[in-house]
Amino acid sequence: MLLEGIRASLVLIVIYATIHVNGETEPIDIIPCNGDMEFIPGGTPGSCYSMMPVLWGKMDNRNARIYCLMDNNNVFSLLPTPQTHGELQRLTEWAIRQGLPRSIDPNDDPAGFWLGYYRFQPAPLEQPGDRYTPAVKAIRTDKSLFFERDRITFAMPDIWRLENQPGDMEDERDERCVAKKKPANPYFMGADDYACDKLHYVVCESPLWARKAGAILPPL
Repeated sequence: MLLEGIRASLVLIVIYATIHVNGETEPIDIIPCNGDMEFIPGGTPGSCYSMMPVLWGKMDNRNARIYCLMDNNNVFSLLPTPQTHGELQRLTEWAIRQGLPRSIDPNDDPAGFWLGYYRFQPAPLEQPGDRYTPAVKAIRTDKSLFFERDRITFAMPDIWRLENQPGDMEDERDERCVAKKKPANPYFMGADDYACDKLHYVVCESPLWARKAGAILPPL
């Protein structure tokens, strides 16, 4: 009851806690989650999460970002940016418990949920059907070109699904956005690059850094 009262009043009370980082215990300030958001054991330390109801359907990347920024009970949130494969897996397991379709069989819809990473440098083909040139391939396959969408100096960690990610598509699809697809399929552990107009479900993260800083909405 006390915790619910704190959340309802949106009072930011700093609690001292500890987390394990690389086998060592380090202190971290934890701010309680607001609204309907919650911590995920094993998720990104200090982050709070919520999920758009599955019955509302899927969204392209831009509308998913808008949903998290504007429609999430007035709580500042973004698309999630897990830092390790373990954090992404815990987040995926939590999303499945919230109703995210498991997508195990080959014929299942591969949709999962969007992540908050993005390649700012475009690499389009000049015309559909054009040859996949070495210059285009060099951009699409460069892991170092992916960053957090809303903190553009923070590079995406290597949480890709396979060594051939990103940039495995050689056609007109310039896959600049990132998602977790086929959530419960054990052969799809990690992130994939996607064209930003594709449709995925929406998970939102309220990161600790944003709540501590009283962050303002970034440009859409």
